[in-house]
Amino acid sequence: MKKVKFLASVALICATITTLYAQVKVGLEVKAGLNVSGLYQDSRDSKSTSTPGFHTGALVSVNFPTGFALESGLLLSTKGHAYEYKYKEDKNKFLSEKHYTYGYLEMPFYVAYRLQLRKVTLMWKAGPYIAAALWGNSREEWTHYKKKRVVDYTVKNRNSLYIGNSSSSDLRPFDAGFNFATGVEIKRFTIGVQYSIGFIDVLPHHSEGAYNQVFSVSGGYRIF
Repeated sequence: MKKVKFLASVALICATITTLYAQVKVGLEVKAGLNVSGLYQDSRDSKSTSTPGFHTGALVSVNFPTGFALESGLLLSTKGHAYEYKYKEDKNKFLSEKHYTYGYLEMPFYVAYRLQLRKVTLMWKAGPYIAAALWGNSREEWTHYKKKRVVDYTVKNRNSLYIGNSSSSDLRPFDAGFNFATGVEIKRFTIGVQYSIGFIDVLPHHSEGAYNQVFSVSGGYRIF
């Protein structure tokens, strides 16, 4: 009798797992979009400004019948920031801009929820990310104004940044943070916005902490 009950319990568990597995769907989305990135710094006196970039990659999702989903994937994402310095000499004005661009291979982890409406699916998702720095570049630009007109414009220099953890390094090799995202899905097309905030000081040579923050707009297509 005990053996019969045991076999019945095993059969019930297998049937339940099979039913749940049949309802779980795996998805694949390719996406690309624009980044507007800058630095969140401990010092309030920072003159850092935002700079444009891009992201592209793919996400794999495990979708449950309740509307919840787990997502992860790989993205190539560029981040950075810029500094501006203005000064005057007689009636001449000079503007110096230094732009920094960082390339990351990023892996996000999301917990997502999808709300199915008539023809549109609303999406909310959040979760941590980790990223490895692939490259870093800087360029300096000078603009000469006279009576509000541009007299001269030059790109002074371009340099590759040194990636490392020492105090003399320009960029740390890793970053980690948290993403908050929302969007809509129409048929297989997706449109979304995302805000990311980093938890790691990415500029080891700075005296104050400097953390990546990025606002992104993206479009995607669900292959399945």
